[in-house]
Amino acid sequence: MASKYIPDDLINAVRQQADIVEIISEYVPLEHTGKNYKGLCPFHKEKTPSFVVNPDMQLFKCYGCGVGGNVFTFLMQYEKYTFPEAVHVVAQRVGISLSSTLQQQTSPEYSRKKKLFQLHLEAAQYFSRQLLHNDQAKPVREYLQRRGIDAKMIETFSLGYALPDWDDLRKTFLVKYPAELLLQSGLLIKKENGSGEYDRFRNRLMIPIHDHQGKVIAFGGRAMEHDAKAKYLNSPESPIFHKANTLFGFHQAKDAIRRTETIVIVEGYFDMIVPYSHGVQNIVATMGTALTEQHMRLLQHVKNVIWMFDADTAGIRAAFRTLDLMLQYGREPRSVILPPGEDPDSLVRKVGVEEFQRVIEEAPLLLDFIRAHIIKKYDINKVEHQIACAKEILPIILKIQSEAVRNIQIRRTADWLRVTDKSLMEEFKKIAETGKIQFLPRAQQQGQERYLPIPRLEQYLLKALLKDKRLIADIRTELDPQEVSHPVTRKVLETLFIFEDKTDFEAKVLDLFQGTSVQNDLTDLFLDLDEIIDPARTVQDCLRQLRQRRFEHQTLDLSRKVRDAQEQRNDDTIERFLEQKNRDLLKKKQHYG
Repeated sequence: MASKYIPDDLINAVRQQADIVEIISEYVPLEHTGKNYKGLCPFHKEKTPSFVVNPDMQLFKCYGCGVGGNVFTFLMQYEKYTFPEAVHVVAQRVGISLSSTLQQQTSPEYSRKKKLFQLHLEAAQYFSRQLLHNDQAKPVREYLQRRGIDAKMIETFSLGYALPDWDDLRKTFLVKYPAELLLQSGLLIKKENGSGEYDRFRNRLMIPIHDHQGKVIAFGGRAMEHDAKAKYLNSPESPIFHKANTLFGFHQAKDAIRRTETIVIVEGYFDMIVPYSHGVQNIVATMGTALTEQHMRLLQHVKNVIWMFDADTAGIRAAFRTLDLMLQYGREPRSVILPPGEDPDSLVRKVGVEEFQRVIEEAPLLLDFIRAHIIKKYDINKVEHQIACAKEILPIILKIQSEAVRNIQIRRTADWLRVTDKSLMEEFKKIAETGKIQFLPRAQQQGQERYLPIPRLEQYLLKALLKDKRLIADIRTELDPQEVSHPVTRKVLETLFIFEDKTDFEAKVLDLFQGTSVQNDLTDLFLDLDEIIDPARTVQDCLRQLRQRRFEHQTLDLSRKVRDAQEQRNDDTIERFLEQKNRDLLKKKQHYG
């Protein structure tokens, strides 16, 4: 229960101040359609938007995968927060100070993450001060100037400098933070003899790595010595930093990505920073890893994905992995193959931003590049080579989710191989029959308490009362919540009778069922009130049917008791039960005619 951590009045105040559309818009581009906002669901793959946000009720619902709830639910699902953590995050956004009790009682993991976030923020500020004001950083400032990084970009990316000393940061930060936390962050390294710690980053240009909300979670450091063993050195993974979840520069680029509906993906810090500084601001970089399923969660709402890579062996392997993953997510990425010896950093400085943008806009499908690369390995004038080539290309096409797009790509491949569409389609069917691709399932809620569905009759009753809450006072004396069959309906009715005049009633009810399977069903119910045309009549019809159902159950129960008494030959009991049954039948006749 939420109140174990935070008082209910504070939860309500936070929820009432929050704007669910504003918060979800940071994760999902939303379009205003009528009274709702719609977008592509961040919890499952889809091409047609089925994710709806209702600003009046402050609820969201995906009609594709079934996930729904309030602003806290969204953050719990997306960020994997606990309920108290989600409340705390929203409270910070809306400027509400939660009591010290929250900090004391939240999970140890959340407290540790909070300290790590604060440590990384202060470390970034410390490195920034060194870059801007320390004389030892003059060569670094000159280096950035040569690369076209001006003061504005230094501020945008919070660039900094780590001094050459082995323990400069250590001495500064041990005053405030324990060595254990500094080691966990990766800013310090334990000496091999165990006698202390030393700074991980020394004489390096420091590049803070942010999460998509803009919090510093790690660092990349570029060596300033020419003979350094490692040109780039990164923070190790920590409770707040996971490479597979992170795209460098996404925080800075997300507005341009939303505006252009296009994201350009490169492979290095300065391959992202330099084009960004020249005006190509819808660009991000992977963290030395191939694209992952976690990255796809960030990308799946972006219309156009462009992968910029070197055409060397490593680049082509990465292109194959990228295409494989993105096709399974229903995406068709485009690609820019860099000229030999060029990277995005050097290319934009060489050709200028207009030509760089033109290359991006005219980027062909990545599948076209992969197909051409495969075909080059074969002599397509030979039948056996045509067959072998087809067997290498067709499994890739099989992963395309759209049947229409698959057929188009089969025809294109047939043209490239100089064979008929029909013969290639037959080969495609054989491959499909022997090795079908298993597309990723819809998002599923793990470890939830399960409920049976709410009966339709009780759904109609709740919808009618929610559509016209003036009816609640009228039926409070007519209906005991214990008379309904479903435990969720009983709980909602009890809450309605207490909070009938509250504007955020729906969100309050969802808080009662955090972590249960019924939360999605209730969100469905709350967002489907238009089904009720005449609330007053619906309520009376539901009450009549509930009474009728209760009488029928009572009648069946009395009939069973009469049979039991007859078997025991207890005439007095039989007579008493029959009299009661007649009274109930008479009452039923008076009610229903």
